[in-house]
Amino acid sequence: METPSPSPAGRAPLLLEPVDLLLLSATAPLSDAVSATVCARWGEAADLWLDVCRQDVYLPMAARCGLEATLQAGLYDLAQYFHTRLDDTSSLPDFLAEPWRQSLPIRRDRARHHAERRDAPLRPGSLQVTRRLVDLRFYREAIGDIFRRRLIGTDRRAAVSLLAECYVRLGRHEALVALGRSHPFYLPGAGLKDRVLTAERALAREAVGPVQCALEFARRHPAGHLLVPFLQSPQLVFAPHG
Repeated sequence: METPSPSPAGRAPLLLEPVDLLLLSATAPLSDAVSATVCARWGEAADLWLDVCRQDVYLPMAARCGLEATLQAGLYDLAQYFHTRLDDTSSLPDFLAEPWRQSLPIRRDRARHHAERRDAPLRPGSLQVTRRLVDLRFYREAIGDIFRRRLIGTDRRAAVSLLAECYVRLGRHEALVALGRSHPFYLPGAGLKDRVLTAERALAREAVGPVQCALEFARRHPAGHLLVPFLQSPQLVFAPHG
């Protein structure tokens, strides 16, 4: 069953079938990467776009979307790799320029952080370590630190707040929704509660399926125009790969 999507006046609407995504994703997880981006699963999207990036035909799109995902998730070493794969690194697209600029001072702070830990290690039992990790956008490391040291049992309110921030940044929607349900009185302010609702909407969007995600990406994402030619003629992409 073909699924139409809105298109600018004078252009034929995009038509896409599930089989088209199978063709497009035959040699790289393109469909999964697109869906992860549309649904703001940034940690997962970073890994998927890295695989997609290895196919030259998708490189312009994968470099942009991979850089977006890594900047969102605080994966700055991998972000540097995607940055070098851009076709024109002298001028970042608008949707990447500001996140890239914001990452620069954090990278400098990370270097200072490593030096501080060598010279004056932080007290292991305090939340200071975890807060510092979150401030530096080491989100995966912060999650591990919270559970390894069982901080929810010693300072529940602060630990839940830090966990929620990490889940949001990485796009771990199920974990954030579960946290909101298990600790509803420890999510401070309306902002994080709104983020739980946003996570629930992302899960609902994901449940609609990869076809709709691909069409939404093509219509709305700043790099969507790079996907459009493949949606129009997926067989042309599949043919060179056998």
